[in-house]
Amino acid sequence: MPEGRSGGAGPPRFLMIGGDAEGSSSLVDPVKTVTTPGAAADIEPAARPLVASKRLEVDMAKAILFPMLVIALTDVALQLDNALAISSVASGVPPSQRLLVLGGGVLVAAACLFGFTLIGSTLIERLTWLKPLAGAALLIIGGQLIWSWFRS
Repeated sequence: MPEGRSGGAGPPRFLMIGGDAEGSSSLVDPVKTVTTPGAAADIEPAARPLVASKRLEVDMAKAILFPMLVIALTDVALQLDNALAISSVASGVPPSQRLLVLGGGVLVAAACLFGFTLIGSTLIERLTWLKPLAGAALLIIGGQLIWSWFRS
């Protein structure tokens, strides 16, 4: 049986350290084995599950996947809006330059989306008062949209 292993198929029961239990070391064999604290001779450590039940695991997956789906659908809707705006601008351009205007519009839209996302996330991270203010602004704008929709 190799040094540092128990007779079973379990993990090693010893920790390799430089020196013996009293703290001295030998030049001939500088590495000694010492049992880890609390390791009994015949007791295997009990494996604890990371998730208590499959139900909790499914709930966690739903809690993550649903917001991701909403964000993806919102992103698609906003990209369709950008595509309509860019194509309406390109429709007034001569056909020979239309592809250049469409490609440039898509690149500018992507650069603006990336840049404003970085600026917004940095501002929200640094200015702690901005997040509640932005939330209040969203509630007010959403309330106005709902109010105008019901009035018309």
